[in-house]
Amino acid sequence: MSLQLPQPGFGAPDGGEEEEKPLPSFRRDLEIYPAPDEPDGSPAFSIYDPVTSQFYKISWAEALIIKKLRTGMKMSDLLDALASKTTIQATAEDVGMFFEQAKRMNLLSVDKPASQVETEFEAKKVHPIKWLIFHYLYFRIPLFNPDKFLADTLPIARLFVSKTAMAIYLFISLLGLSFLIGRLDTFFYTIPYFFSVQGAIAYSAAIIFTKVIHELAHGYTAKHYDVRVPKMGIAFIFFWPVMYTDVTDSWKLSDRKERLAITAAGVIVELLLAGVCTLGWALTEPGILQSVFFVVSSVSWISTLLINVNPAMRFDGYYLFSDILGVDNLQMRGFAYTRWRLRKWFLGIDIPPPEIFTSAKRKFGLMFYSIYTWIYRLFLYTAIAIMVYTEFTKALGIFLFFLEIGIFFIWPLVDELKRLVEMRQHVQLNRRFAITMTFIIVLFGYFFLPMAHRLEFPAVTVPIESQTLYSPRGGVLDTLYVEKGEQVVVDQPLLKIYSKALDLQIKELHNEIQLFQTEINILSATEDENQAQIPEKMAELASTEEKLVGFQEQQKQNTLHSNLFGTVYDLDETIAIGQSVAQDQVLGRVADLTRLNVVCYVPEVHINDVYEGKDVIFKYYGTENEVHGTIEYISPVRATQLPHPQLASVYHGEIPVVSGPEDSILMVESYYSVTVSLHDVRDVEVNFGETGEILTRGPWRSKGWDFTKRIWALFWEESSF
Repeated sequence: MSLQLPQPGFGAPDGGEEEEKPLPSFRRDLEIYPAPDEPDGSPAFSIYDPVTSQFYKISWAEALIIKKLRTGMKMSDLLDALASKTTIQATAEDVGMFFEQAKRMNLLSVDKPASQVETEFEAKKVHPIKWLIFHYLYFRIPLFNPDKFLADTLPIARLFVSKTAMAIYLFISLLGLSFLIGRLDTFFYTIPYFFSVQGAIAYSAAIIFTKVIHELAHGYTAKHYDVRVPKMGIAFIFFWPVMYTDVTDSWKLSDRKERLAITAAGVIVELLLAGVCTLGWALTEPGILQSVFFVVSSVSWISTLLINVNPAMRFDGYYLFSDILGVDNLQMRGFAYTRWRLRKWFLGIDIPPPEIFTSAKRKFGLMFYSIYTWIYRLFLYTAIAIMVYTEFTKALGIFLFFLEIGIFFIWPLVDELKRLVEMRQHVQLNRRFAITMTFIIVLFGYFFLPMAHRLEFPAVTVPIESQTLYSPRGGVLDTLYVEKGEQVVVDQPLLKIYSKALDLQIKELHNEIQLFQTEINILSATEDENQAQIPEKMAELASTEEKLVGFQEQQKQNTLHSNLFGTVYDLDETIAIGQSVAQDQVLGRVADLTRLNVVCYVPEVHINDVYEGKDVIFKYYGTENEVHGTIEYISPVRATQLPHPQLASVYHGEIPVVSGPEDSILMVESYYSVTVSLHDVRDVEVNFGETGEILTRGPWRSKGWDFTKRIWALFWEESSF
C-alpha cells in the first residue's frame, strides 16, 4: 500500500490563528528499507510494520518527512526544516494528508482513548459467517517456519544451481528433446499407468515432490538474498490444495531483479525438472515410472504455467508482471487507474487521476492487466458458480450459486455505483455521459420493460395418419411384398413373418384333430359300452379345433397389412429375407405423406402462453416459407423421450438431449409436445420430416421476468420441494 502526496487533510492551516499542536511521531518499531525506484526515476522506500507483517511503499518526499520529523515538532517547524534542508516543496495540506494516511494505517505513535481503541477493534472484527462467505473458495493454512532449515541447507542447495549443475541440466534437457522429437506421437499418446493403488501413490508422490521443489526454489532464492521466509503451508483454491511460501519480506529488496529472481525461481526449477524428466521418459519402458516422468515433464509444468504465471491469479505471474512493469501493489493501483480512465472515457468525469504515470508502457500495462483480470474473473467465477451448482447437493448448490453471483458480480457493481454517488459533484452532462446513459437506458429497457415478443418453438412436420410395422412375435422374415417408397392401399400385404414354433404347434393340432376324428369314427361303429366315450372325445375335438383357430389367427397376424392409403417411407434396411426378427421389433413405417401436421416442443416456462385453438405460423428453417396453422392438441404430461432425431441437439437440433438405452433420445429439460394442424398449404410445398419453428405472439412481458421465472422454476425443481 502506498502513502502518497498531495491531498488536503491533517495539520494546522497556513497562517491560521488556531494554536498549532505538536505533530505525532512515527512508531519506533517501524523499519524503513530502500525500494525500487519510482517510474520517474526518483528514489522510493518501504516501511515494514512488524506488528501486522505488512509493507507500505512511500515516496522520497515522504521518507524525508519522516527523517526530518523530531519529537514535539509543530507543522510550521517541519515545513521550515523541509524548506531549508531539502529541495522538496510541501504544503501543510500535503504533510497533513501524509499523517492522516499514516494514522489510518496505525503507523503513528498516537495516544487513543480506550473507547476509540475498542471501537476500532470492533470495526475490524469479522463475523465468522461473513469470513466464511468471502474465504471458503480461497484460504491458507501455514504449516511450519522453514527459515532456519533454509538457512542451514542453503550451501547444499547452491550446489544444485551452480554453473556446472546448470550446464548438466541443459545437456540432459537437450538430449531429452532430441529423443522426443522423433517420438512426439508416442509422447502425446502416453497412457498413464495410475490405475492401481501403487500407481495412484506414485502419481501423488510425483506431484507433491514437484510442488515441494517449486516452493523450496522460492525459499532458497529468498534466503540467497538474505530475505526471511517465515511460513510455508497449504492454500486451498476451491478446496483444491496448493503449496505456498511466504516471501513477503522480499519487499525489503531494493533491486527489482532480485525480486524477479525470487518470483520466477519456482517456475524455472519446474522447467529444469521437466527437461530432466523428458530424458527419463525417453529411456524408460511403459509403466508407472515412465508415467511419472511423463506427468512431471508435461502435465505438471503446463498446469504451473497456466496457474502460477497467470497474472490474474495472485501467484508468481502477478508478482512477475508487477516487477516487470515496475509498479508495486499492482492490483489496487491498476484497478484504481483503470476505473479512473473508464469513468473519464464513458462518463466524461474529469477529476485528477489517483496517481500520475508518465510512461505510456505502464499506462497500457495497467489497463491491460486490469481489463484482462476482470474478463478472466468473469469467466472463472461463472465457471465456479456452475461447478458449485453441479457438484454440491441441489439446494446447497443453488444457494452457493447465487452467493457466488452476489459476491463476484453484484457486489462490485454496487460498490462502483456507490463511488459514482460519492463523486456526483464531478458528474456533468456531456456528450460521453449522454451516449453512455442512452446505451444503458436502452439496454435496461430491452431487458426489463414489458414488450410483446415473439415465441419460437422447434418443430417438425409429421403425417396425420401413420402406421408402425411391429413384428407380432419372434421369427424369421419370410416375404417382403413392398419396397421403400412404394404406394400402398388399405389391406395390402406388406411383409410376412415365419414362426417355426407356431407352425409346429399348428401341425401338432392338425394331427390331434385327425386322431380324435378317427377315434370317434371307430367308437361310432361299435355297439358296445365304448360308445359312452364319444361325448368326451367330441369335447376334446372341439377344444383342439378352437386352439387351432387361435393359432391360425396368430399365423394370419404374421402377415402385416396396410391400414391406410399411403407410402412405405421407412423400412429396416438391416434386415434381409431369412433373417431373424424379435418380437415387437420395428420393421418399417407407412404414412399418408400428403396430409401433414406439425409437432412442436414448448418449454415448460412457456406452456401457459399457448392454448388449443391458438393461431400460429410454421416457418421452415433457412427459408421465408410460412404456413398458417392452429394448435390442435397439447400433451398434458411433459415429454421424456424425443421421437424426432432431427430436433435433437446431438444432431444439430435445438432441443438439448442425451443418449438413452436402446438408441433412445432422452430430454434434458422440460418440454411439452404440441400438435398443430396446418391450414391452406396450396401455395407452399410441405414435405414430411422437414424442420422449422412454430411462431406465435407471447404476452406482454419483460425478458428479465422470463429469466426470473426460469431461475425460480429451476430452484423449485432442483430443490425437490
